[in-house]
Amino acid sequence: MNATANITDADRLGSLLMAQRAAFLRDGAPSLAQRRADLAKFRATLIGHRNAIEDAINSDFGHRSRYETAITEVGGVAEGTKYLIRNLRRFMAPTRRHVALHADGHRPR
Repeated sequence: MNATANITDADRLGSLLMAQRAAFLRDGAPSLAQRRADLAKFRATLIGHRNAIEDAINSDFGHRSRYETAITEVGGVAEGTKYLIRNLRRFMAPTRRHVALHADGHRPR
């Protein structure tokens, strides 16, 4: 039997997680500019695949209006990414956190 035939989803996810961890340790957290670029790319991809998303949802529900899907599913997420891009600097800003009394002497991370 082929050894690769025994690879499970958990193994693949574990490998993916290790690769992501290695990339984070190597490169650090993404910058504001990189995060904005990633969100813009996601938004463009979402809009570019709008018809395929509408077809898939229509297939899942048996029959669903393309307009309803466009407004609620695609449009809602696309508008959400615009909101995130505009407010990302504030979301990334460090904030002070209180530490519970029983954890006194420890710093929040």
